Amino acid sequence: MGPTKLLFVLPSPWPTVLAAVVGALAGFLLGTIASHESLSVTVSAEYVVLTGKGEQRKFACNEIGRAFMEDKQLILLDRNGQNLTRQDCGLKPRRLSSAFLRHGCPWSEGSPDRTA
Repeated sequence: MGPTKLLFVLPSPWPTVLAAVVGALAGFLLGTIASHESLSVTVSAEYVVLTGKGEQRKFACNEIGRAFMEDKQLILLDRNGQNLTRQDCGLKPRRLSSAFLRHGCPWSEGSPDRTA
């Protein structure tokens, strides 16, 4: 007997309860995976902290020469234009730029190639 046939054999409230529990567990698992995979960006006057995929990277604002979004990636360059990091980022560029600028961290609209 398969799992779906078993649901029809169980007394009245149990199929609904079982389906709700399985759905809640699946939702929790998906949410946990999505949270683990997505990038979180914390900006302060001193640091930019990137957290994602179980890792945390911290960059001092004074070592960042330019930060910008390109092709749904957050890119941080040092003062010499060298790549500090390039991370997939689902956050809105306007929200990121606001956070960077509000805390005095460098932000540019678009890549250096397009803004130079």
